[in-house]
Amino acid sequence: MDSSAASVSMKHLVSASLLRDAKANRLEESLAELRGASKLWQGKQQHKATLARIERSGEAKPQVEAGGARGLTPGRLENWVAEPEGLTCVMLTEALRGSGVLGKDHTVKGIASHVLEAGAGYLSKILIIDSVDYDGEDVPAGAPAKLVVKFGTKFPPSQAVAQFMGLYKTEGSFYLEAAHRINVRMPLCYGVAVSEDGAETMIVMENINQPDLYGGDQVKGCTVTEAKLVLLELAKFHAYSFGRCQERGMDWAPPFDAPHIGPQQAKMFADGLKKVEGICPPHLYDDEARELVALIAQYTVEEHVHRCMQGPQVVGHGDLRLDNVFFQREQGAAEPHGLVMYDFQILNRGGVLVALHDLTYFLGGNMDTDLFVSHEEELLQAYYDTLTHAGADFVFSNYQDFRSRLAESAVHLLTWLIAMAPSVDLSSDRAQLLVEVFFRRTFAFLKHLKTDAFLRDELE
Repeated sequence: MDSSAASVSMKHLVSASLLRDAKANRLEESLAELRGASKLWQGKQQHKATLARIERSGEAKPQVEAGGARGLTPGRLENWVAEPEGLTCVMLTEALRGSGVLGKDHTVKGIASHVLEAGAGYLSKILIIDSVDYDGEDVPAGAPAKLVVKFGTKFPPSQAVAQFMGLYKTEGSFYLEAAHRINVRMPLCYGVAVSEDGAETMIVMENINQPDLYGGDQVKGCTVTEAKLVLLELAKFHAYSFGRCQERGMDWAPPFDAPHIGPQQAKMFADGLKKVEGICPPHLYDDEARELVALIAQYTVEEHVHRCMQGPQVVGHGDLRLDNVFFQREQGAAEPHGLVMYDFQILNRGGVLVALHDLTYFLGGNMDTDLFVSHEEELLQAYYDTLTHAGADFVFSNYQDFRSRLAESAVHLLTWLIAMAPSVDLSSDRAQLLVEVFFRRTFAFLKHLKTDAFLRDELE
């Protein structure tokens, strides 16, 4: 979540790099470079050609049923503001009416709320509405008792980063076009507004702070039950768009080879190589780890980005980690039975590897490798079976084909971790511990998947 402290986030990785340039008075220069690359890339329209070719070829013909698990379609807000101070009950009334949960005879007459402070470098400002009072008799059962309203940041460097990365447009498009159709539990959305230039936003959504929900801890890692729940929901999330991005209304998702995603990660990886020794704990950066990093550098991140656009197109979450999941557990139960997935600002579109990125990013960074290895087939089979049963049975020829692609996908996990190195703030014990845990898990995970063997074969 945007406001989580001392977390390792794909989104904040890129923004932190650009904000470093801002402190050095280089933000405009850096953004100008990226905008130039973006214009060149858009002119070539490589991603559109790839998508059109794939969907014309008949490679992908899934029979994925629209989820629509909760049946609430958000409206596009006409009356909205860019900061919480200007929010009115009239605006909330219109949002709730637009989504169909409030009738014309009822209005919002008062709220109790507070702003969730998240520091100057974060990319959103959150208004927590702890209670909503309604005017009128027999208020509909679906009218929410509390809400969350998400705004864009007004801190100029962060706002410029969010605008360039298209964070607000991506999240707004997801809630308007797709979220209510996907059979995955996520916060209900009542209304969305995004400015034309993508610099400002307001999203009215469900407040999921409920007694039976609890968040994960990236340092502690997840249990087998928690991991299995994540993989089951992730498979349904992927199955919805696999091979049908245009048909499912998700072709607005930026492709992985857009300048601010894969190519930016490649640039940051090159910078991170110079500093990783000072960030990674010495006992983890042994000869085997050095060799693996050297193999990736020789293979090049650019080659991986190119391969990420191959195959039937799918939309990936892009930042699936324990900080972006709430687990649902009944009172007195030892393990959860459900979850809520959230934070959809860096969704990205690409081929099969983009889907597998979500898988390896979560398992490699959020679960102790020994625990994963002891339950590997159970966990991976759960994802594979759910994906194929949801209609995406054309993606892999069989389970072994699916399993064999993980070694290649895991390249992304380590390149992201190396790219992160210059942006890490090690001023707190929590941050130091988190970095150590991520490096330990990542090196162990890639060793188990034999990613080094994959790279040697590709380099021969």
